[in-house]
Amino acid sequence: MITATRLLRSFIRAVPLLLGAVLVLALQPARASTWSTTTVDNSTNVTGKYCSIAADPNGKLYVGYLDTNSVFPVLKYATNSGGSWTTESLQAYINDIYEASTSTVYTPGGPRIMAYSKNLATGAYKYQAVRQVVHDGWQLQDIAGGKWPQQMPPEMGGWDQMPITSIAAGTKTGSIQLQGFTYITFSDGQNLWYANEKDMFYYPFTGTGAVSQSDLAADSSGNIHIVSYNPTAVGSLSQGLLYAFNNTVPVSVPTATGVTKNPVIAIDAANTLHVTYLDASNNIKYLTKPSGGSWTTPVTVASAGTYGMSLSLKADKAGGLHLAYYMANDDPTAQGAKDYLYYTNRPAGGSWSTPEKVTSDGQSSNYGQYNALVVDDNNVVSIAFYDVKRTKLCVTTKSTAGEPERQDRDRYGEKRRSGNSHPRRHYPCGPEQQCFQRVRLPQQHLHRQ
Repeated sequence: MITATRLLRSFIRAVPLLLGAVLVLALQPARASTWSTTTVDNSTNVTGKYCSIAADPNGKLYVGYLDTNSVFPVLKYATNSGGSWTTESLQAYINDIYEASTSTVYTPGGPRIMAYSKNLATGAYKYQAVRQVVHDGWQLQDIAGGKWPQQMPPEMGGWDQMPITSIAAGTKTGSIQLQGFTYITFSDGQNLWYANEKDMFYYPFTGTGAVSQSDLAADSSGNIHIVSYNPTAVGSLSQGLLYAFNNTVPVSVPTATGVTKNPVIAIDAANTLHVTYLDASNNIKYLTKPSGGSWTTPVTVASAGTYGMSLSLKADKAGGLHLAYYMANDDPTAQGAKDYLYYTNRPAGGSWSTPEKVTSDGQSSNYGQYNALVVDDNNVVSIAFYDVKRTKLCVTTKSTAGEPERQDRDRYGEKRRSGNSHPRRHYPCGPEQQCFQRVRLPQQHLHRQ
């Protein structure tokens, strides 16, 4: 006979198991079934164009973007690192911003945001960066078009950097952060340049057409892979997609000739290269190159519409791919235009999903320009974009299937230890120093005043 006492004892024995099950469920990462969108900059100005985004090891986001409401565009910065979103004008640190691509990375010392500028008085162009240094605010760095700081070695201090002759419409730069160093690509109006903090050199890719659109990614060995669009056939280089391994001479990708606008690259855990671009009909093309293999024939992922643009491609930790784009059949500047942000993904070894329109409460009927996608260490996808109709910067976020356990990590990307103990770390330039100001150049690229 089951007595009340026996029932009570059975319940008491079961409580730890029930609590354990509850705790296991509670510790599982939340997976959003829909996109969650936030209007990040809700000022009355036109804010959000030319945005770029980065994530820190704990999934906090950092966005660089332009406020284009005035005669002089202003570089701005937004982050949710403190919990809620905050915005900041960087006009006090970098002036005369030019309406072109921005690029954002998260460094061990804080975010670094890169942008072009043009001095309206002299007409001189620069490519510059502002970096938030821990406990020391923002600092300005000239990357190109300016001067090397006086504290540089004697053979370079105060000398002119390589000039920037022009900034083409649709210019797109690339940047990544790898093992404490920043790697970038940018255009001087004619040539593509690759620079990095690790070996402290700039590398010009000459002998091409006027390359202004590029992107880069790193494989598991730390090698850099660069893609760019060559708009004009020159010598042995065709019009079309160019590829360079580290600082080697770029070569034409034989399967991707003709119009290959806005190329973007991602590399999965197997070191397979994945590239998407827009062809002459504004179709999104996709091709791959396995490690040690050859480039595949491009296939069509989707159409970006007549006016579509702004491809953004990233790989997650599981080898999946995530692609955002602006699908525009209506002229985005037309009254009543209905153009939208779209997203598609491809799991490792799988096929591209049916593109989905990214929707959420309060969204307008024309949004998604200048989108920039990032996948954090927990496989959470976030996309920064410009809401054309409302003229606002927005960020939308959605967790993905197979999201790993969220780890609390320090600013170097390492899992936090108990107490205050942290391993010593050594960076040749120092995590809080301005390494780009110490870049060496081959002698032929130095110019005295």
